[in-house]
Parts: sequence; C-alpha cells; structure tokens
Amino acid sequence: MEANLIDRDVAEDYFGCSDWEILAKETLREVPLVDAVPVVRCINCKYKGVLWRETICDHPNGMLHKVKPDDFCSYGKRKEAKHEVN
Repeated sequence: MEANLIDRDVAEDYFGCSDWEILAKETLREVPLVDAVPVVRCINCKYKGVLWRETICDHPNGMLHKVKPDDFCSYGKRKEAKHEVN
C-alpha cells in the first residue's frame, strides 16, 4: 500500500476559523504520524560508480554490485551540488 505523506503543519494552514474547519484541524492532529525518512536514489547518490559501463554501488559495504538508477539503500548519501563561480 502506497502512503500519501503530507506536512501536517502545512495542511493545517489551509483551514480557516469556522467550526467545521477547526474540527478538521483537530481531527488531523489525531491522525498518527508516519515514521518516514527521505531516500536517496542511486542516480543521485555519492556512492554511484561506473565499472565496465555498468552503474554500481561504490560504498564500502556495497560490494560493487550493479544498481539501477531508481534503486536505493540505507547507505545512500546525496551528492554534493556542484556550484560554478562566474
């Protein structure tokens, strides 16, 4: 089942001050939070490497296995952005 994650604080800002909107805010606050963290896909990972024209995981625990661009793992770390100075 795919979950639809929202920022609860942002969602509450969409409601006004009428009775039903206050009730909606209170109901929203009672919904349990999901324990979620953002993932880093292999395509954006600093450990993405290339070996014999294949994309691989170059993390020390990655064992140089072949990966697809939309794969992800618990070792993923986002690549640093390259900034150009003009």
